[in-house]
Amino acid sequence: MSKRAETRSLQVRERMRQRLIAAGAVTLVALAIGGFLIWRTNQPIGEIVEVPKVQPAQADGRSAGPADAKVTVEVFSNFTCSHCGTYAKNAGKLVFQNYVDSGKVRVQYRYIAFPGASREAAIAAECAAQQDQFWPYHDLLFANETGAADQFSQPRLLGFADKLQLQGDTFRACMASTTPIDVIEADMARATELKIESTPSIVVNGEMISGARDFATFQELIERKLKEIPS
Repeated sequence: MSKRAETRSLQVRERMRQRLIAAGAVTLVALAIGGFLIWRTNQPIGEIVEVPKVQPAQADGRSAGPADAKVTVEVFSNFTCSHCGTYAKNAGKLVFQNYVDSGKVRVQYRYIAFPGASREAAIAAECAAQQDQFWPYHDLLFANETGAADQFSQPRLLGFADKLQLQGDTFRACMASTTPIDVIEADMARATELKIESTPSIVVNGEMISGARDFATFQELIERKLKEIPS
C-alpha cells in the first residue's frame, strides 16, 4: 500500500471512529433524558385531596360568565400562593355564586407563574383548560396546595388530570408543548401592564383590590361597577 493510500485509510478510520463516538454520546444523552422522564412519571403520587367537581355557568377555558357581562373580574393568581387559595375558596367562590351564576359578571383567571412548581401547575391548568376543565382543575390545585417541594410534581399533576378523567395522551402532549407557556407569558405581560405587584390581585373593570379580602370588599366594588353602567 502506498503512503498516500495508507494515510487516506487512516483518515477514513478516524472519521468513522469520531462518528461512532458522537453517535454513542447522542444515545447516552437520549437514554439519560428518557430515564429522567420515566423517573419523574414514576415518582409516588401521594394522597390527593378531592373536592366536588364544579363547572361554573358559561365556562369557557379560563373564563366563566357571559362574554357580554357589564362587569369583568380579572383574577391574577398563583397556584403556589396560599393567599390565592384563601381567595379562591372563600371570597372568589362567593363571587361565582352571587354574580357569575346569575349572569351579571364574567370572571377571567390570569396566570402569575414563576419557574418551578407554580409554572408547572399553571401549564397543567392551561392544558386542562384545553379540555374545558380549567375550573375543576383549578379547584384541585388549590385543594392540594401544601407548600411541599413535591406538591405539584409531574405525577401529581397527571394524577389530578386522571381524577377529572381528562384525555391522558392529549394532556401529556399539551404539557410538553409551548402552547401553555405562550398563554402564561401573555398573562404575565398583562400583569406588568396593570402594575400587578402581589397575588392575589383582583381587577374589577380596571379597578384593583390586592389580597385575600373578605367577600364584602369585593361585593361593594362589583355592585358599584354594576351601577356605573346603564342596563
